[in-house]
Parts: sequence; structure tokens; C-alpha cells
Amino acid sequence: NALYGSVLYNLGEERPAYEALRRAHDLNPQDLGVAESLYQVTLSLGKKSVASKQYAPAQQYLAEAAKLRPQDPEVHRSLAEIYDATGRLAEAAEERRLLEQLSKFDGAKPN
Repeated sequence: NALYGSVLYNLGEERPAYEALRRAHDLNPQDLGVAESLYQVTLSLGKKSVASKQYAPAQQYLAEAAKLRPQDPEVHRSLAEIYDATGRLAEAAEERRLLEQLSKFDGAKPN
């Protein structure tokens, strides 16, 4: 499933890639390569859903991406955008707060 999912993703078949990688991750959540591939396809599907204003699936994809990589500011920025667009202002504010914390943390890293 992992190899199949990666091949599908490289071919631009994101939705089937997501399904295959999700299954592979469920079977072996410790496999960091699968988790990274799943993160990439999930983030891409989330961003495409935001761009087409399909906010419900976008929120689901991005929430999953945030679980896979909680320290990635990009995910929280996109979630804040979704929550703003759907009137969920408290959740948008929380995502921006997380984004600010992550930005401060990232800025504190030595070069």
C-alpha cells in the first residue's frame, strides 16, 4: 500500500494515493516514510479543497495533516483561513495563536 500510494501521488492521482497511504499508515503508524508521504498528500488535498471553497473536506484533510505534523505552521495557517471563511472565529483565533507560537519557536532555532 505504501509504495502503491507513493507511485499514485507521483502520478498526480492524489485521492487514490491518499486512500492507499491512509491504509498503510493505519497498518504501521511508526513508519516515518509513510507518515511523511501521507502528510504531503493530505496537505495537498486540503489546500486544493480550500482553493475550491470546499471547506468541509479541506478542514478534515488539514486536521489530519496537523495530527501528522503538529509543528508545521502552514497547516495552522490554512485551518485559520477555513475557520474564518466559515464563521468559526474562535477556532480561527486559536489556530492563529498556535501559528504565532510556532513562528516564535521557529525563529528561536539556531542557524
